[in-house]
Amino acid sequence: MKHIHHRTEEVMVKLRAAIEHLEFVRTMLNEQRSCTDVVEQLAGVQTRIAECQQIVVKDHITSCITPALKPGSESALKDVEVILQQLMKVKVVQGSHH
Repeated sequence: MKHIHHRTEEVMVKLRAAIEHLEFVRTMLNEQRSCTDVVEQLAGVQTRIAECQQIVVKDHITSCITPALKPGSESALKDVEVILQQLMKVKVVQGSHH
């Protein structure tokens, strides 16, 4: 099913940056750079991807879920959005320490 994403350009800009960053990591590996430096840069790539994920989730909540809600349930949706944001941040933090 075709779906309209309202923040596509914003996500595409961030994805291009993540891809460029990942290409830089590939270069670092080919140049035998230090593991610490490589891991640090990989954490940066993960952060960029997580930012894209957050935008897509927010867009989905705004454009798909909110219109389908019963009147008066918007505050419950806002709570879910806050929890999802916190979970995505925790995932990035945990991923950057391994």
